[in-house]
Amino acid sequence: MPSLFALYKSKPYRYISKLIEREGKGSLISYLRKKMWNVITSNEEICYSIHTMAYSLIKININLSNEGKQHVKEILDTIFSYINLLKKEGPQKKIYDEFNENSKNIFR
Repeated sequence: MPSLFALYKSKPYRYISKLIEREGKGSLISYLRKKMWNVITSNEEICYSIHTMAYSLIKININLSNEGKQHVKEILDTIFSYINLLKKEGPQKKIYDEFNENSKNIFR
């Protein structure tokens, strides 16, 4: 991605990461679990981000079940479809506010 370094105050990469990591109904993770493709241990961080002046990178780590290892192409298609959906819908204030409030509570 283009560099997000200058946007360190608003942290747009955190918004994307939190949506990818979300486990509720309709989420990427719940879909992968429903298909029996994903194995997650509790409190596992799925997304990591790296930022430089030249580029930004979000790394997604997903532990696959034995069944999931047989469906890597479908899993990658699903992940990129989800990211394209997020891109198409754009940021949602309601979701941002929810994440922001959660961060404040964790800080407290």
